[in-house]
Amino acid sequence: MAVFFTIEDAEELLPYLEAKLYELRDRVAMSQRTTHEIDSVLQNEINRIIKDIEDTGCILRDIELGIIDFPAVRRGRTVMLCWRLGEDRIRYWHEAEGGFTFRKRIRHSDFYTKRDMENLLFKNPEKEPLTTVERGRDAIIITIDSRGVPEHEISVTRRNGFLKIAWSWKGWEYSRSFHVGNNLEKMERFYRNGVLEVRVFKRLGR
Repeated sequence: MAVFFTIEDAEELLPYLEAKLYELRDRVAMSQRTTHEIDSVLQNEINRIIKDIEDTGCILRDIELGIIDFPAVRRGRTVMLCWRLGEDRIRYWHEAEGGFTFRKRIRHSDFYTKRDMENLLFKNPEKEPLTTVERGRDAIIITIDSRGVPEHEISVTRRNGFLKIAWSWKGWEYSRSFHVGNNLEKMERFYRNGVLEVRVFKRLGR
């Protein structure tokens, strides 16, 4: 599930992530040289370190190469900031469905700064929440930063080819509908750190 990062947010995490990646690679190397009994203990440690990394909201793509992606917003669309162990800063990005080999150089004016994000999400409650819609062949993914509205206060309903997301919380009324069509297989919703993600999967081959 997507938690949006600014470039500044992501770079603040780099020292922590760098230490975790070195620790992770050390444990993986040890597990390849140990017996089955010790191996299970090391595997638990490996799983713990991976969880520590991904609990920050980033995505661990490759342990050996130390590649990590950070969901971000570029010109109103969800993309990935991309960093590799050994790089001192985040200088690259790629499309959400792309990968490391498709990295492009960052132009900072295309991305929100930390101050931009704070102004957008917290200081101007009359503005629409930051929203992205990704329409793929298999699914439609809608991501909304609800600015801390509790998950149980958010209503997600589907009717007549539209998906409606709404809430009423502390005097803030929000409602928006998205066209998703009727040829749908299932819907999933995720919530983390104030960000709601709804995935609507299309019924293929029918």
